[in-house]
Amino acid sequence: YDGSINFMLTRLTPDRCGTEGENTTEECLETGKELLRRFTYILDVKCLDEGLEALAGELGFSLPYLNKDSGKTQVSARERIGDDELYEFILRRNQRDFELYEWSKGLSLVNCSALEEELFDDDDDNNDIINNDDDFNDSAGNDGNVL
Repeated sequence: YDGSINFMLTRLTPDRCGTEGENTTEECLETGKELLRRFTYILDVKCLDEGLEALAGELGFSLPYLNKDSGKTQVSARERIGDDELYEFILRRNQRDFELYEWSKGLSLVNCSALEEELFDDDDDNNDIINNDDDFNDSAGNDGNVL
């Protein structure tokens, strides 16, 4: 493993496709999407604490106190890596993983983008934060998995 593969696709697909890096096929991406469509709950790591709280609410559990640093500034991946050439290499080699992540945001229990907007908006209407579409679970063909 050289760190330049589509890591999530190699874990989500039965034939471990994704090891081709930037040459990973669209078919491999679609195989990963097909599996994620079967999950009942998907949580976005970008707002994991809020996702865990929403999941606990869905399942009727209570969680211990979560130390949320919602106000802290995130440093971009480019800044964390600190080398533009390496950053571009990683983007190319993991493009299908990035596509899968962007696509999966629409299935996530919590809409992180709406949550971010809510942090900067004084309106108390949180209806867009939790993806609670009545057809969410049924139309996705979920089978009880959690990611």
